Amino acid sequence: MTGIIAAMASLGMLFPSTPLGIPSGGRAITLADYDRHGHPVTEAACQYWRRWKHLLADHAVDQAPGIPGHKLATNDGWHVTRTECAQALRAYTAAGRHPEVFGRALVPFLRVAARHDGFRVH
Repeated sequence: MTGIIAAMASLGMLFPSTPLGIPSGGRAITLADYDRHGHPVTEAACQYWRRWKHLLADHAVDQAPGIPGHKLATNDGWHVTRTECAQALRAYTAAGRHPEVFGRALVPFLRVAARHDGFRVH
């Protein structure tokens, strides 16, 4: 996967990013950290929410940056959205080349994912 990630980055199909992780004190966030409407109520949940919003802001959907790199770097069940797949495909098309490491299946897979609900990384 490392070679695929490097090739995708070189084509502008993904951008460097860091997963959120546990926000503070080494304590995992639970449902008790949120009110019944899903709003954060503890400081740990608020920190996590701020970091999450920052990560989304870095994504810059309107600027077509592609897939956040951390989503492909681990098999933690990340959701690569249909929008991210479409952005990656636009970058691939604009680059005008097909790295050998992609094989024959990666681009068709992304095309299907872009038409549906993306995919999960496991």
